[in-house]
Amino acid sequence: MEMTSFGAYPAILRKRLWVILLVFAATMGVILYRAWVTPPAYRSSVTLQVIALEPEEVSLYTRAASVSTSDAIDLIQFQFDSIVRSERIAQRTLEATGVQMTAAELAGAISTARDAVGDRVTVSITAHNPEDAERLLTQQVESALAELRASRARPAETVGAFLAGELETAERDLATAQAALLKFKLDNTLNDLDREITAEQDAVRALSGAQEDALGAAQRLAAMADEFDQQGQAAQAKAATFAATSPSFAYWNKLAQDFGASAVNRRAEAAGQRAEADSIATRLAKHRTDLTSLITLTGQHQQLTAAVQERQDQRDFLAGKVREAALKQSQSESIGYMRTLGAATTPRNQLPTRTVQVALLGAALSLLAGSVLAFVLEFLDRSLRGGSKTV
Repeated sequence: MEMTSFGAYPAILRKRLWVILLVFAATMGVILYRAWVTPPAYRSSVTLQVIALEPEEVSLYTRAASVSTSDAIDLIQFQFDSIVRSERIAQRTLEATGVQMTAAELAGAISTARDAVGDRVTVSITAHNPEDAERLLTQQVESALAELRASRARPAETVGAFLAGELETAERDLATAQAALLKFKLDNTLNDLDREITAEQDAVRALSGAQEDALGAAQRLAAMADEFDQQGQAAQAKAATFAATSPSFAYWNKLAQDFGASAVNRRAEAAGQRAEADSIATRLAKHRTDLTSLITLTGQHQQLTAAVQERQDQRDFLAGKVREAALKQSQSESIGYMRTLGAATTPRNQLPTRTVQVALLGAALSLLAGSVLAFVLEFLDRSLRGGSKTV
C-alpha cells in the first residue's frame, strides 16, 4: 500500500512519535551532559606594543636594504605570534607554573589579535580557573618575549662570533707585518726613513755649498797671491833703480819683501781652502753614498709600511664591526622588540557559555533527524509487509 495523501505524514509522525522523542531526548541529554561536565572558562589578556628598532643585521661592506617601519612591525608581530602559540614555549610555561595540562592544550588555549592601531598585539589565554589564566599568560608572554629577543639577536651574535675570529687573524697579521718592518729598520739601522733621507739631502746640499765656498775662496786667495807677486816684482824692479845705500832702495826693497810675504801667506791660505774642499769632498761622497743606499731602500720600506697600514686598516675595520655586532646583540637582548602595556590581571568573571544556543540548535536538528528516521522506519516497515504478502 502506497501513501498518496499528504495527510498521511502527520499520522506517520504521530505513530513514530516515540522515535522522534527518543532522538530528541538523546541529543538533549548529550548536550546537557557536556554542559554539566565542562568546567568554567576564564580568559586573561595582556596587550603588547611593538618597538621598531634598527635591523639587527651587521653589514660588512654594503648597507642592508632598508625596511619600512610598517613592514618591520608586521614581521615582528608574525614572529611573536608563531612563538607565543608554539608548544615548545607552552611546555616551558607549564614547567615553570606547574599547571596540570598538556602543551598542546595550552597552545590551543592561546589566541592573539592585532589592534587597530597597528603596532599592538593582544594575547589571551583561557583556563579553567582565574589564577591559572593569569599565571599562564604572564609566564607564556615572558617566555615568548625572551625567545623573540634571542632569535632576533642570533644573527648579530653569529656574525659577531665570525668577526671576532677574523679580528684575531687580522691582529696576528698586523703583528707579523709590524715585526717585518721593525726587523727591516733594525737591519738597516733606520728609525724614520723619510726623515733620514731628508737629513742626508740637507747634509749633501750643505756640504756641496761649503765645498763650493772653499774652492771659491782658494781661487780668490790664489789670485790675490798672484797680484802680490806682481806688485812685489814691480817694487823689486823699482828698488833696482836706486843705489843699494839709498833710502829709496831700502823702502822699495822692504815693500817688495812685504808683497812676497803676503803672496806666500795667501798661497798658504789657498792651500788650506783646497785641503778643506778635499775634506768636504770626502764627506760629501760618503753622504751621497748613504743617500743612494737609503733611496734604494725606499721601495722595500714603502711595501712594508703599506702592508702594516693595510693590516691596521683591516684590523680597525673588523674591530668596529665587532663592536657594532655586540651593540646590536645587546640591543636585541636588553631592549627587545616588544613591551607589555600593563600586567596581566586575574579575570573575575567566567566566559559566557553557548549552552542555550547549542541546545536550541540541537533540539531543532534532533527533531528533524527524528522525523526523517520516523519516515525511514515507516517506509521499511511497509516494504517488509508488502513483500511478505506477495510471497
